[in-house]
Amino acid sequence: MRKVQTRTRSGKTLDFECYNLDLPKTFNDTLKSKDKEKWDLAMKEEIEMIEKRNVWELVDPPRDNTIIGSKWVYNIKYDENNKPKKYKARLVALGFKQNAGIDYNETFSPVVNFSIVKFLFILLVCLLKWYHVQVDVKSAFLYGKLNELVYLKQPPGHIVKGQEDKVYLLHKSLFGLHPSSRYWNELNGILHDLNF
Repeated sequence: MRKVQTRTRSGKTLDFECYNLDLPKTFNDTLKSKDKEKWDLAMKEEIEMIEKRNVWELVDPPRDNTIIGSKWVYNIKYDENNKPKKYKARLVALGFKQNAGIDYNETFSPVVNFSIVKFLFILLVCLLKWYHVQVDVKSAFLYGKLNELVYLKQPPGHIVKGQEDKVYLLHKSLFGLHPSSRYWNELNGILHDLNF
């Protein structure tokens, strides 16, 4: 979904929401997509980022632990002319299959309305004449270290040949897990303590 503006004959500007109905809903949808190669590249980049961050390790399946699945979530970023700029694929754990008290413990993460934070920050920048720099942490949740044992089935389309029966043991957080926000918040606190 993205905001689009258009002008009418009377010169008025109208805002409306535009939904992209061409986005694949499942991995199998990407196989039938006219943009299959672009989605394959996006999924490959996500897997490379996960492996670069040492998020998981391929292991034999456990006997007594829950093994959760995952799914791909797809999106397209557009440029200022509404042309596709980047195809994105994010691997999301099916955390709703985790059991509270067994597969995870604490999930609390302080949350604030981002528009208020943005307003206060802009106000401080103006009043105190600060120099403003904004950063985006790419794949932020992949930095949070897990305290629990979480096992993940191999993701659709990326099953290791000859090791199809193995699962991933997660060392770091993944989008979709119950405690993911909490672990990112802990890392954020550490960065704050280091004056970042």
